Amino acid sequence: MAEVQEGRAVIELYYWQGKPYNSNQIVFAELDKDSGCGLQELSFINNEFQRPCVFGSGYAVRNTINELAKNDSLQIEDFKAWFKGYDLSKPMAIIHFTKLRY
Repeated sequence: MAEVQEGRAVIELYYWQGKPYNSNQIVFAELDKDSGCGLQELSFINNEFQRPCVFGSGYAVRNTINELAKNDSLQIEDFKAWFKGYDLSKPMAIIHFTKLRY
């Protein structure tokens, strides 16, 4: 991400034209230093799924699981399934493809 933000790389988002790994990849977006993409750290207070905390540039924001799921366009059940088996004591990265930040 640092290379993208410094203008030394780009991120291409694509989908498969047909069968995955057996068809052409179609690039539908290219994220560069002007796209606003970035990272934020996601941690869980006391390793509790219902207590997420997002860290930004020198600050922390308490969010709800419902808010995070909604911003990922997921139902809460699907969002919870995404973290099944993950060690909540380890921080994660939220990858932003826009200028939106928590």
